[in-house]
Amino acid sequence: MDNNGSKIFKIAFILNFFPMVSETFIISEIQNLLKRHIQLDLFSLFKSDKYDKRYDLGELEERVCFLQPLLKCGILAKSHISFFCRHPLRYGKTLIFALKNRNERFVLKTILKILINTGKNREIFSKKERQNIFVHFMLVMPFAGLINSGGYNHVHAHYADTSTSFALLISKLCMIPYSFTTHATDLFVEPYSMDIKMAEAKFVITCTEYNKKYIVDKFKDVKKEKIIVNYHGVDTDNFQPEKTEKRESNKIPVILSVGRLVPKKGFDVLLRACGILKNEKIRFKCKIIGHGPEKDNLLKLVKDFNLSDEVEFLGTVPPAEMKKYYALSDVFALPCRITETGDRDGIPNVLAEAMAMGKAVVSTKISGIPEIVLHGKTGMLIEPENPEQLAKGINDLLANPEKRKQIGRNARSHLINIFDKQVKCDELVDIFVNQVNMT
Repeated sequence: MDNNGSKIFKIAFILNFFPMVSETFIISEIQNLLKRHIQLDLFSLFKSDKYDKRYDLGELEERVCFLQPLLKCGILAKSHISFFCRHPLRYGKTLIFALKNRNERFVLKTILKILINTGKNREIFSKKERQNIFVHFMLVMPFAGLINSGGYNHVHAHYADTSTSFALLISKLCMIPYSFTTHATDLFVEPYSMDIKMAEAKFVITCTEYNKKYIVDKFKDVKKEKIIVNYHGVDTDNFQPEKTEKRESNKIPVILSVGRLVPKKGFDVLLRACGILKNEKIRFKCKIIGHGPEKDNLLKLVKDFNLSDEVEFLGTVPPAEMKKYYALSDVFALPCRITETGDRDGIPNVLAEAMAMGKAVVSTKISGIPEIVLHGKTGMLIEPENPEQLAKGINDLLANPEKRKQIGRNARSHLINIFDKQVKCDELVDIFVNQVNMT
């Protein structure tokens, strides 16, 4: 208790990677919680090597503990022995739980592989190996010891995969409640042990109404009230239209697209649409920001459709520089799809940022996107896998400047009303305060 008799709570956030260039929304969320005087620390399984030093992490760099340096036989053995000696009953019950809920019968080989390469090369493990609860039990003890002695009374994980498995085990070992946020891939693609994780969690946060409906429909035993929707939100004070537009009358229109170069973003569909626009003698430049494994395939499409003069890949751009690219664009396009594996986006943050900048957007009728893009009002929605529709939607906006501007104004107004980051963060604080204080 504090001096006023109010309950003080301290949250341990469990992350798979930190810091991730594609997860700036998580960093922003945690920074905003700190600004609202939520006591928290980060426990990350791995340190990402794919992060630009120009990103401002502030005090988060001092609040993070990484598991990877602790993946050594001596450290793990010492942490297990220490925890068992202090809390034998908790240790035994959690061990039995982990054994009952392991995904494979034999896991020694997986544990040895982890210890030999100290977790550095995740690619040598199958997803089933990486999502084994008993393997996680063998690895979680250094974190459990720190959290148990650190005065934390809640643990929260981002993504419903390994990080949530760790949070579940820590919850049992430390006898504190846990919760998690599920986003997209972790929910839709091979969600191992999701029924157990849902059942054991005090509450579950997700970022779209679409996700909530999917969870309630798929996991019949989960109470609807346990699933809480909290949109990521966008900083509408930071992302706002330029006060004056310095445009040349003969300026070539710019189509902007942003995201990881992965199949679910639909960049190949965008390039095919660009090919159609070029064949129709429409002037444009298409700028694509992001990096990822699909880049070589996309470059091949650029060559196949003779788009080298129209399409430019800009790579990774720090958040502080994103505004200028939004400002200089005319239309934002992101033709997301549901892949063969079931992978899909929730609501891409870049769509919200473009709309906050007063830009007309074109995207697809999948997942949570229709919750933010209202067709004909705050943007244009097309069917996925349809470059013809995408080309038509883009051309319609490019050919009608007044319509484009009106949709952009509507988009920003919509964002301010329901997706403002400060409002969403206040809601998130209320979720944690209310849910944790109910414990």
